Amino acid sequence: MTAKVYIDVVSKCEMNIRLDNVRLLESDPKAPETLIDADKSGEFRTNLEKSALAFSFQDGRIVELCTSIPEKTWVLNIKRGILSAVQNSMDDLTQDQTVQETDITGECKTAYTVSSNGWYSRTIKKSKDLLGCIDRHGYNTIMQGTPYKIQSEIQSLPLIKGSHECSQDISKAGILQSSVCEEEHVLRPFSRESSGAITKTKQTLKYVTERVSSSSSISIGHRVPLTFVHSNDGRGTIRDVMSKLNEICVSTSDSVKPDTPLLFSGLVRLMKALESDDLEQIYRKVKGTRFCASNQKRVEKFFLDAVPMLGTKASLRLITNLINKKEVRGIEANMWLTTLSFIKDPTKEMLNEVKPLISSEDSEEAMLGVSSLVYAYYKKNECENDVDIASIVVSIEDKIGVGCHVIRSLRSLGNAGFVSNSIRTISNCMTKRENPTEVRLSAMQAFRRMPCAISRDDVMAIFRNKDEDSELRIASYQALMTCPSDNVLSRVRNVLESEEVNQVGSYVWSHLTNLMETSSPLKQEIKNIINDQALKKEFDLEN
Repeated sequence: MTAKVYIDVVSKCEMNIRLDNVRLLESDPKAPETLIDADKSGEFRTNLEKSALAFSFQDGRIVELCTSIPEKTWVLNIKRGILSAVQNSMDDLTQDQTVQETDITGECKTAYTVSSNGWYSRTIKKSKDLLGCIDRHGYNTIMQGTPYKIQSEIQSLPLIKGSHECSQDISKAGILQSSVCEEEHVLRPFSRESSGAITKTKQTLKYVTERVSSSSSISIGHRVPLTFVHSNDGRGTIRDVMSKLNEICVSTSDSVKPDTPLLFSGLVRLMKALESDDLEQIYRKVKGTRFCASNQKRVEKFFLDAVPMLGTKASLRLITNLINKKEVRGIEANMWLTTLSFIKDPTKEMLNEVKPLISSEDSEEAMLGVSSLVYAYYKKNECENDVDIASIVVSIEDKIGVGCHVIRSLRSLGNAGFVSNSIRTISNCMTKRENPTEVRLSAMQAFRRMPCAISRDDVMAIFRNKDEDSELRIASYQALMTCPSDNVLSRVRNVLESEEVNQVGSYVWSHLTNLMETSSPLKQEIKNIINDQALKKEFDLEN
């Protein structure tokens, strides 16, 4: 790829990057040393040149990118790569320095070395061991996880050893004259020293000229990070999907064969690119008797099994429509609703698509899946003043009713972890002693994902009340320990000093003792609090 890169200075800390004369080249099959335009080079150029990308420039660091219109993921990633080659995070260009830097490779420990210092320019080299970078890898999996950071030189599976090195020539006036970045990736299982499966890339930027710019600030539509964004978007059309379904029809006419899983995964990949109307159209064709008449039921089953695997806005609209129209029901509908919990990066548009499910006849099953989807979105976005998210939570809350008899609603509120007015409802269900124990337990467990800023005074009151059921008191202790603090532990200690119920005292004692020995990175802060010598003595945790 070759291109002209324009960096327009809007203000001291705001700049725009534009690309022009973009070419995507490949070797000529007839003359390998000659480069020619690759297929779809025109489309490639159009996408990259379509719009400018604004970025925040803070003393050499690129903090944030801002797009005026939605851009394709691969387009932004190419621009991220160019800007990463420009970035320099040194505080002093004359001295070697090691810093924590974020760019397209992730957040990495980066060593800057001043390799030469001439009369007119200086050469600075920066290097990174990619194994030590975080926020680098993307995993296409339905398994949900909670990321955490630990002090280690290895932050990813060491199957691939990667290095990243850049050489920047900077004039004494502070202008970047050139930047040459090279990466090398070695697949370790099949390598020996310098031999094996190796990939090398090289990127070169050269300063050409400087001129007065008339560029102005662009409207900000989306803020995006400088780190690489992994995309699992498919590239398929209705024709491609129908062709794949026809392959499945022929292949599975007698039985499911060893190559069937590969055909199914290919079907899912193609369907990811389709809009909701396209999926609806294919569904009608597959459901009819004219397509694959001899194996229609099996092909229809493959299509329906693929729909919840897509995790796209279009698939969620189809799921909602088919369930509400009763075209999918029973076990299959429940399975579809369960898969909502496994969508890794939901968008607000996706949440709005599934909101009608809460009002459907299958609302009890739907609430758990939708609330898990809310939490997956809430973890990565600011939602405190989000009307759409609050509306979904209120819809779940409305299902509780005056008598607090809908346990799944309480569990769904706990899944969401989002606070609107629901905290009052949860507290009421928890504190009313006439409510069944199971209802009160579900209300307490709803605190498990609530922010620590939310008051847990009612929970503490139940824990301290020795007349309450032991199961409720233990559940209240668990809710309190989701947000432990010196104050919480001090009050727990006061309760433990005069505890008369052996079941409660033994549980708390055992739990605190286990926390003393935990190696979980997520619980080190709790461990540090409990390691306090006064607490050790008070609880006798060392014996």
